[in-house]
Amino acid sequence: MGISSYDVVKVYTDSSCSTLVGTVTSSGSYTLPGLTLPTSAQTAHQTPASFSLYVKITDRAGNSSSCPGSAQQTYSLDTIAPPIPSDSEVSLSSPSSSPNTVSTPALVVSGLNVGDTVYLYKDSSCSSTLTSSVVSSGTTATLQNFTLIRGSYNFYVRVKDNSNNMSACPSGAQETYFYKISGELASSVITRNSPNYSPHKDTTPRVKIWNLVKDDTIYIYSSQNGCTNNDSGALLVSGTLTSSSSNYQTKLLTTSTLSEGMHSYFVKIIDGGGHASTCSSSPQMTHEVDVTAPNIPTGNEVALHNQTSPGTDKSPTFSVTGVKQRDYVRIYTTNNCSSNYSSATVPGSDHTSAPTSTFTITRNSLAARGQYYFYVKVKDYATNWSNCPSNSQASYFFKLSDSMPSGHAIT
Repeated sequence: MGISSYDVVKVYTDSSCSTLVGTVTSSGSYTLPGLTLPTSAQTAHQTPASFSLYVKITDRAGNSSSCPGSAQQTYSLDTIAPPIPSDSEVSLSSPSSSPNTVSTPALVVSGLNVGDTVYLYKDSSCSSTLTSSVVSSGTTATLQNFTLIRGSYNFYVRVKDNSNNMSACPSGAQETYFYKISGELASSVITRNSPNYSPHKDTTPRVKIWNLVKDDTIYIYSSQNGCTNNDSGALLVSGTLTSSSSNYQTKLLTTSTLSEGMHSYFVKIIDGGGHASTCSSSPQMTHEVDVTAPNIPTGNEVALHNQTSPGTDKSPTFSVTGVKQRDYVRIYTTNNCSSNYSSATVPGSDHTSAPTSTFTITRNSLAARGQYYFYVKVKDYATNWSNCPSNSQASYFFKLSDSMPSGHAIT
């Protein structure tokens, strides 16, 4: 173009060079930024305004080129945003109806143009994007490849055209969808919280319910029939989740007081739309309440192990029979079971079975020589303690060694 530094470049939109839309003093650059074109020239979307551009140059001496006889460049201006898709132009495709049990629905948007980009939102401010799609051919786009958690949704659609003009966020939802609960709930829907194992002596155990959404109401029944018939007499506990989240949530529930024995938990959930899960034929969880203390070990069940009394071993070992695997056994040296001598847990994992080998307890050392009486208590796997025995179950006399220690003599 032959532009020199300090040349003044002016751009016009008419052949008489009277409508100036941009001017710049050149520094040797061929770029002319910041043209100001009238947006009012465009009257409809997808009908850009066309501008013919004419350039004049004035050098440092004040000499100006003539207005060119023909346009040196043309420019199309498109500033009108696409219209907001109407409710009739946004519809569910798969599934085609709501409420439904599909977590990955698809929507179809019509009335579009090739090159449009369509955006799907789940909030009225159009800030939470679920997915988008580009129209490669035709006049429709399918919005899919997103996953919902259960609940109610309002969908909002915006369109961006080839010129990056974006339609406004609609004032109301163009489509709605309710992803409802259905079918039997898996056993993973409920887990123990406190206590976290069974059996246990706690008569009001607390459980955790999983995969919940706002307005879900949980019911736990003691029988399948009670669950099916909504029998309040079989209802152990119920509760409603009131908090909102974009993810599935959990809720802790404490059951009503349970009697001793085995209890079944049948879980039903009714969502915010009134849709209920199906009661399963078998419980999602069972829990055993055990409030019976173990028996006090008898004198025949507590004995010195491979030792006799009196003895010179300051760390006598005791065997205890009549206990179960996972029982916790403690030996005391006082008749009120206040002075702990030693303790240990019976090896094994089956709390209903006896140990597979002789269970023994050893302490490092006794405090001094003399007579000792031992009292044994047992805590079972359900955390029930036996009473402190009224009489000692074993005794031991820690005596002086029969041989004279080396270096000692009687004179």
